[in-house]
Amino acid sequence: MPSYDYKCVACSNTETHFTEYDNRKHVRLCSLCGNSLEYQFPLRAIRGFQPFEPYYDEGLGVDISGRRERRQVMNALGVQEAGDAVGGSRNHNDYGGGVRDLAGISLSSEQYKQETARKARDNKTVATVSRDGSETIHRVGDLSTDHRKSVAQGSKIGKEK
Repeated sequence: MPSYDYKCVACSNTETHFTEYDNRKHVRLCSLCGNSLEYQFPLRAIRGFQPFEPYYDEGLGVDISGRRERRQVMNALGVQEAGDAVGGSRNHNDYGGGVRDLAGISLSSEQYKQETARKARDNKTVATVSRDGSETIHRVGDLSTDHRKSVAQGSKIGKEK
């Protein structure tokens, strides 16, 4: 038979009673003062429930107000979580820092603009001309790091398309 929690309306005494599901909301009397007990939804029934408190994330450099927002920020910045997915990547108590207070910094539209500009730059195409005169077109994102740097600095590998 399941157990249910009850709280006295007068003295705030809490009691647990074993009863059938259909009878859980029937009137019960407090064993201390004799007033009626009120049925309480059992919080222990919610396994895995963890409240979320907003905090400033050092690694992302922004305030995080929820788990969903954290995933969205990480996706926007192109990063993924490292370490233990359940317990986190480090134990906050070991380094003494703990969770930091909000800093008033959010993922701004400027960061979105920078990400869009980077993607546009990587999709830009350039052409290279080999010694025999044949021309090859490349996507900047597919080039080696050295070639990408020269395109970003404005020098031409061949001629831009």
